[in-house]
Amino acid sequence: MNNLKKSIWFFDIDDTLIDTAGVNEIASEGIVEALEEKYGNEKSERIKVQFNKIFNTILAGYRLNKDSANANNQELLDESNSLLEKVANSQKLVIKEWGKYKKWSREVFIKLAMDKVGVEPRKAYVEGAAESYWKELTAKVSFFSGAIDLNTRLVKNNRPIFLITSSDARLQMRDDGQFLYKPEYSKKMKTKRIEQLRRRGLEYQGLSIGDPEDKPTIEFFKKAISLAENCLSKNLDLKNSVIVGDSYEGDLETPFTKMGFGMAILVRKNQTKLIKESDNLYSVGNLMDILKIFSES
Repeated sequence: MNNLKKSIWFFDIDDTLIDTAGVNEIASEGIVEALEEKYGNEKSERIKVQFNKIFNTILAGYRLNKDSANANNQELLDESNSLLEKVANSQKLVIKEWGKYKKWSREVFIKLAMDKVGVEPRKAYVEGAAESYWKELTAKVSFFSGAIDLNTRLVKNNRPIFLITSSDARLQMRDDGQFLYKPEYSKKMKTKRIEQLRRRGLEYQGLSIGDPEDKPTIEFFKKAISLAENCLSKNLDLKNSVIVGDSYEGDLETPFTKMGFGMAILVRKNQTKLIKESDNLYSVGNLMDILKIFSES
């Protein structure tokens, strides 16, 4: 498919349209702001440092795929897996109810950082620090190159745009240090964050969030398709659907190889040109380069 006029667009958000990982350390200043009255500046700074170490290590492990696993990064993978084990151990109740844990919960990262520093993690402080982190991230995050320009061009061409995004895993801590997952609460908090992007020029018809079903499950993408069909009042021809994301395994593989989406586009930060990876699978750095694939007639 290369006819822009027939295309229907599904975009991941974090690290696809906006540089979420890139602003993590700036956003973590919100943790210090929330905690320093209770713990003092020095300990709050140490909690921030440990939080960033946890986030960056797990992110680096996530980005290493099976083909790149070798002696040079095995230590990093081991460290990442060790941290994920601690993340899972803090979510025994989540696993019991939902069958899996939430890998990216900032509340859990903050609690683990407090444990490392040696301060008592209390529910109000953990959740307050997480809220301050997300508030700071939302205010400071930037769009990737070409994201708004592409959005504007698609809107000009009357193309349907749907945002489909993983859960922010907004968990709630109990007094015993275990976490609870309430999908509606988590969804509400992420909706609030993403809706603020409208004020900065991002237009879209619908938003689908991975609470409780999340990527890369078929159920997650079926929910997004159902949202789109309801918004458009018609059944979708999936061969005209384009999926855009920053992870092949998380964002693209299921809709592209298992559900019949016509095109998949992988966003790679700092890539300088459009690359055709295989039939109807492309990678880009600047999102405006995506339009080179399409005719507008």
